Amino acid sequence: MNLDAAPDRPRILADVSQKAVQPMVFYRLNDSLEVLGGVRYNRIRLGLRSTLQIADGLQREEDWIDPIVGLRYTLPLGGGNSFDVLANAGGFGIASDLAVQVRPMFHFGIGRSATLDAGYQFFYMAYEQGSGTDRFAYDVWTTGPVIGLTFRF
Repeated sequence: MNLDAAPDRPRILADVSQKAVQPMVFYRLNDSLEVLGGVRYNRIRLGLRSTLQIADGLQREEDWIDPIVGLRYTLPLGGGNSFDVLANAGGFGIASDLAVQVRPMFHFGIGRSATLDAGYQFFYMAYEQGSGTDRFAYDVWTTGPVIGLTFRF
């Protein structure tokens, strides 16, 4: 994610970026239900540019790793197509206070070992570290479309 704020004649420009990686291991309980466990690495960066010397060039960066657990429910639709919902939660006060992800997805079969994936993601994270002028707080809902390509070996 990369966000910029740039009004017509700004006194301060903000550049915010987030990177996240979440490797997960799945265990199939039956044809439709899997449990999962893993970790989620997050990195948030804020940079400021300004005509005000006191704010120009300020940067703040924070990164952390959360444990995550969850479920994935899959509904076969026939013809190599399926629908699934992945839901996980993490943090539990270890790094984030709470991180929740829900991602419904349609998977459209392409040949025998690939799918084109399309869905929507709902993601909430509450993270806080430090105090006073060293305090970093991130309490954000992120939602939006997700597309991808999956290969099975």
